[in-house]
Amino acid sequence: MKSTPRETQLPYSCPPDPDAENWAAEFADKEKRVVRSQQVHTCTKSTCLCYNKHGKLVCKRRAPWELSSTKYIDEKGNWKPKRTHPYVNNYCPAISVALCCNNDIKLLTNGVDTKHASWYSTDYQTKKQNKNHNVSALIAKSLLYHEEHSDHLESVLEHNQLLIFCCQHSINHEMELSGQQVVAYLMGWGDRICSHHYVLLYWSIVKRCLLVTFPELWPKNSMYVF
Repeated sequence: MKSTPRETQLPYSCPPDPDAENWAAEFADKEKRVVRSQQVHTCTKSTCLCYNKHGKLVCKRRAPWELSSTKYIDEKGNWKPKRTHPYVNNYCPAISVALCCNNDIKLLTNGVDTKHASWYSTDYQTKKQNKNHNVSALIAKSLLYHEEHSDHLESVLEHNQLLIFCCQHSINHEMELSGQQVVAYLMGWGDRICSHHYVLLYWSIVKRCLLVTFPELWPKNSMYVF
């Protein structure tokens, strides 16, 4: 594992061609490279190390994980995957090779685990932003910079517009963006994909049809006339 170099640009590469004659060998080689680059857990104070109630510094992901020479599940629902490296989390080879990203598969045996997994996946993939407790500090910093570098603006409207732009830019600078989202913006694909086309529906037209069809729905002291 240590002899294999870690490739930081691997997540942006293409998977092996399934029509290639040596696909199996390329798949196995790609899996090893992805596991080395994406699946090896490293404990650091800035990511997972924290103090427990006894004052001991431990990994909140519970690494290193217990080794197991085989995978099993017993009659009580206890299960364990095959693990030969204490810092490699469980992964799916097909997902690793196709997406070249870190993944952690888990056997869901009850509704609670399913709920937790769904919540975590949604929260992680949509890049939920942290609490904006430092927004005021960012805006104040932008205001000071704006006051020092906007003497060339004579119009009050331009001055205020630039101030709003600077404040918004400061906040956006601290936001997390996924690689897929960045690529979509660079390629001009937009920030959403719609499977259907929609038309505007004006509530006033619907309301008029309902009142004409059902006069008893008219409010008692109404002065509306269609």
